[in-house]
Formats: sequence, C-alpha cells, structure tokens
Amino acid sequence: MDPTTRTAQARIEVANPGELLRIEMYVDVEFTAPGASGPVVPEAAVQSSTNGNLHFFLSKIMRESFLLREVRLGSATDGHYSVLEGLRLQEEVVTEGSFILKAESVRQHPELH
Repeated sequence: MDPTTRTAQARIEVANPGELLRIEMYVDVEFTAPGASGPVVPEAAVQSSTNGNLHFFLSKIMRESFLLREVRLGSATDGHYSVLEGLRLQEEVVTEGSFILKAESVRQHPELH
C-alpha cells in the first residue's frame, strides 16, 4: 500500500460478462472474510478492555483525531475479525499504533476502561 496515495495494485480474477471491464480501468473492490456478512477488520485494529472489545476509528470530522468505540466481534479468520455491531462499511479503522491510542485513552480516562 502506498501511504501517500492510499492505493495498491492487485491482480484478481473476476467474471466479466458483456466485457464491460477493460484493461487499465480503475475499480473499487471490497474484501470479505469467508462467512462474514458485514465489515471485516484486521486483528491489529482490535483492542480489548474490561468492558469488551474496542476499536479505534479515524474520525471523519477531523482526520487528526480518533474515536474510541465499543464493537461486537464475530469469529477470527486468517487474522481478521468480522464486526457484527458498531462499525459501518467504509469507516476507516486504525490498525498501526492502535495500542498506543488505547494506552493514551486509558491514561486520560481510566474510568472508561
């Protein structure tokens, strides 16, 4: 993944009925885990607390701030969790550095953890 453009190249095989897809076209692709019916996140995004499992979400209002939200997780498969409640599709999830964010949150608000 290129951190500057937030893009990556991938080679995938897809059905192309009617030959609507052409070489060098851009497409949006969603990846899901087997059996998952909703969003899927990497294990690195999940931080546990005494209250349950927590995720850190990148705020859509201010990209420099983070929101802490409790979620209900499904089973883990190949290093990813399906999220049953608490996350909508297209929301950005912090994976790298989420432990540091949790530690800072505990320091500032110990009553919540």
